[in-house]
Amino acid sequence: MVVGLVAFALYAGTLAHGFVADDFIFLHQLRFKQSDFADSFAYFGRDWGMGVDFYRPLTRVYWAGLHALSGEVAWGWHLAGALLYGVSAALVYLLALRLARNSIVAVLAGLLFACHPAHAETVSWLANGSDLLAGLFCLLAALFYVMFAERGRDKSRPYMLSTAIGAGFIAPWSGQSQRIGIYLLALTCFFAGLLSKESAAGFLLVPLAYDVIFGISRDISAPGGTSIWNYGRKLGRVVARQIPFFAVVALYFWMRLGALGGIGGYSPSREGLPSIGVYMEAYSKWLLMPVAPNSAILWLLFLAVIATLAAALVLWERKAPAILQGRTLGGDDEPPHPNFPMMRTGIFGLYWLVLFLLPTVTTPPSARFVYLPTMGVALAGAVLLSPLTLFGKGMWSALKWGEARSERKWQAVSYLKLVLAVGLLLLSGRDTLRHLDAWLRAGQTSREILAQIRDGRPEPADYTPIYAAGLPQANEEALIFRTGFPEAAQLLYGNTTIEGIPVAAFPIVEQRLNEAYFVEYQGGRIAVRDDVVAALQERNKEIKAKTEEPFQVWDFRKMSDAVAWQLLQGEGSVRIEQEGLIIRVGGGGFVRPPPFKLSAPALSWFEIRARGIPVGGGASSAQLVVHWLVETRDGPVERASAPLPIALDGDFSIYRTKPPDMSVFLLSDVVTELRVELPAGIDSLIVEQARLFRLPGR
Repeated sequence: MVVGLVAFALYAGTLAHGFVADDFIFLHQLRFKQSDFADSFAYFGRDWGMGVDFYRPLTRVYWAGLHALSGEVAWGWHLAGALLYGVSAALVYLLALRLARNSIVAVLAGLLFACHPAHAETVSWLANGSDLLAGLFCLLAALFYVMFAERGRDKSRPYMLSTAIGAGFIAPWSGQSQRIGIYLLALTCFFAGLLSKESAAGFLLVPLAYDVIFGISRDISAPGGTSIWNYGRKLGRVVARQIPFFAVVALYFWMRLGALGGIGGYSPSREGLPSIGVYMEAYSKWLLMPVAPNSAILWLLFLAVIATLAAALVLWERKAPAILQGRTLGGDDEPPHPNFPMMRTGIFGLYWLVLFLLPTVTTPPSARFVYLPTMGVALAGAVLLSPLTLFGKGMWSALKWGEARSERKWQAVSYLKLVLAVGLLLLSGRDTLRHLDAWLRAGQTSREILAQIRDGRPEPADYTPIYAAGLPQANEEALIFRTGFPEAAQLLYGNTTIEGIPVAAFPIVEQRLNEAYFVEYQGGRIAVRDDVVAALQERNKEIKAKTEEPFQVWDFRKMSDAVAWQLLQGEGSVRIEQEGLIIRVGGGGFVRPPPFKLSAPALSWFEIRARGIPVGGGASSAQLVVHWLVETRDGPVERASAPLPIALDGDFSIYRTKPPDMSVFLLSDVVTELRVELPAGIDSLIVEQARLFRLPGR
């Protein structure tokens, strides 16, 4: 079908794309946990396994099948995604054709969906294959339900060959059996959508929306209307055939509860949910790409255009029979009727949009959630933009300007809408190609980085830690290594003992330096940083030689050294007396010496000579905690803390501590603050001397 071919052709370039981000996570699962297709069924009842509790077993089977066919060759995966997308665009066309009974509306709906720029991520990012599957099954479920409902209203109406998808096995049946078979197909596709991605739950009320818009309301608007009794009876039948859809959702959640032990999904956002204004602004921008207005004036103009197009549609559908004098609107060979099929299709598209957008209110807005809602946008947009009199069977005479004035008026409207539709498709196609180029470059970057890492160390030993600094998270919009680098490193070498450690900057490493591999992304290339390894090894030698030297000494027995220590938190006092620095914070608190600057790689012991006195002669010991803070753009940030046990026996003793793990510090860090936390229960702590040591030569 032409619409499907256009969609596939637009995304055929994805065959040159590579793996990015989460793609490496599920590839890692498939290679090391699900080594062949049959193994995938062992994971059918398991969670997503990617740091979140998702239950998408059909997506797992889809991935396992692709892995069995294509292995880790990216073009095979992208070919499958482009094909699924092409089929989905064709299904949007078929659904619009069934609803509007207008071939131009159907073609435009399919093209609007196929060219929507927001879909670039869904098709290009293989980890988003769950959206492709869920969308495919929701469209199939909608088509089958429409076929089922239409046969109920008009038993003499034959199936259109193009929309009788999947009905081959029910062809030998007849009458009511065929209707039941098609209804069961709708239920099955809905269940398959849920097993692909939980967002398919938005389809739950789509059949009801169709029945209300195309069923009950059509009967009411028909000549003579309908009685309250008949209306109530029809409403009862409509409600009854929605019950199985609710049962399918209940079955799905029962399976999900059994597999995950709970509902699962994303953890609640710490920032909380956005306001309705932020929510609407974000999704209107993504859904209306590439024409989303960016100012109040443009929004008003945009809404005015929509209102004008909607008003023209209402007038047209009321006057169409008289204007066209029995000529068809295109699609099925039947005259136009007063039931406004195009208007109903547009309203149905808006309902579809709302129903699939509602589940996203529980999570922060994200562009990747718009794939299913854009199917409704395509239906409503096609209805508004479809030319009214330019095309269709028996309507070529409308091109003649010498006909009636009213027909010329509608012809002018149609030309305007045709220009708008073509312009929107061109803009959408251009933006889609731009987004696809970003994902192409993201995949190329991930391939180049991994190849250069392997060139630097072709065969690392088992348990080699690979510290990768500055890996690009994303380009202007496409993911690269925001997630998935540990798995990518293990896939690269085919070794699950390899540790891929992405870092913003190199940490201070003290263990296993002989095996460690340091690389840094600089200027678009990977640089092997053996110099960092050498510097850290030299630092370790100095530690073993115990050649620390005092960096900062506070001798409180000398009044000349009586620099101010501050009480940052708690009630009490910090003062210098003859005996030394006397700290009194019976309820606990924080004390800080004056700020300093010390390179983190040179940081060593912190030591105090002090005696402690408990409150009321209570405990014989207490545990202080020392905190080290480093300088950042946002101010001091704590990097490490360590306990400092002391005796509360009234005698002076020396106590010392240092960070237990220096890997939390970066090589570029500068330590600027040290804070001592005192617990409750210490009446006073008298400090004669405090010293901060450093490694020499730094």
